[in-house]
Amino acid sequence: MACPNCGGIKPYASRCDPENVSARINSMLRTIPFSSSSALQIRRDVEDDIRGFDWEISQLLSRLLYLEEQQELLSKHDEQLKSLSAPIRQLPVELLTRIFVAVCDGHPITFAAHARMERFGCLPFTLASVCSGWRQIVIDIPRLWSNLKLLWAHSASFTHSHLEQSLRLCLVRSKSYALSVSFGHCNETCPLVRPLVEESARWQHAQIGDLLEAKFPSLTSGKSFPLLETLEVRHYRAGDGLPDLFLFNSAPRLHSLKTSQLPPPERLRAFTPRNQITNLEVIYGWSVYAELHNFPNLKSLVYAEVDHEFVPGPEEPPWQTLPHLSMVEFQMSTCEAGHEEISQNHLLKLLIDKLTLPSQGGRTFRVTNV
Repeated sequence: MACPNCGGIKPYASRCDPENVSARINSMLRTIPFSSSSALQIRRDVEDDIRGFDWEISQLLSRLLYLEEQQELLSKHDEQLKSLSAPIRQLPVELLTRIFVAVCDGHPITFAAHARMERFGCLPFTLASVCSGWRQIVIDIPRLWSNLKLLWAHSASFTHSHLEQSLRLCLVRSKSYALSVSFGHCNETCPLVRPLVEESARWQHAQIGDLLEAKFPSLTSGKSFPLLETLEVRHYRAGDGLPDLFLFNSAPRLHSLKTSQLPPPERLRAFTPRNQITNLEVIYGWSVYAELHNFPNLKSLVYAEVDHEFVPGPEEPPWQTLPHLSMVEFQMSTCEAGHEEISQNHLLKLLIDKLTLPSQGGRTFRVTNV
């Protein structure tokens, strides 16, 4: 029972003295005959004491458990109080915001899914899980939630409910901030693509694996891209046709294009933003060179990931006049030993020979081996 004065556990008062009980039992064993009534009374007292001690032990164990829980709770409070004095706790929210932006820039929120795997990973979710203070700061920075990338999301029969919820959460937290989106080789049959297409008016930078009207039919239904500045199209599937750049005709601010292929001349001329393209990066394919005149305001040209095995003959590249071009960069692969024909058809020399550049003003040529 609890003591009425101190509230502690009052020790149980036993009825039997174990040593006295032992002596009485030994005496009875030597007495013949002995009184069974005496043995019965001693047994009752012993059983009462056993029950009393059991109760007292349970009370003490409960008290011990309570004390251990209180000790653990106070230890957690002590750690939390120590963390409050950490130097990082003294940083203002504005500085933490800059740190978080610097950490997350260049690392898109990546969603990957196919029939046997479902995952997503990103720094903003990690930062938001550190503590409640950081969580609120991270949630209040729309920029951290605006860089979104889809990988392998091509299975129409596989539902990605968890990933879709996370993607929509990112769109909500990004508020009205301009988006950077990357689709990989996806199309609108994937539930992860649709939420991003719905926000096309917020796209500032877009990367698409296979830009075809058949794969993105909703882009032709009155979609506009008022904020779009850069577009990257990695189109390597020969059997699917050439990229449908006209899907981005409603992009008044588009000035940078990165592509591996261009549509035929008549379809390229239907791509109205070509007149405002000032930066063009050609990936892998030399054939884009033949259409450079369709970008009259081009200021910088980059040839990237070029393989000498696909260099044209000297007579193939046409003459080009680019009056505003001021920077040309060639990212060349090293010629392989023993390929004399490849070495003779050096793309850098071929293109420079066929380019007519501005007669005045600074020009920059940069060549890198990759």
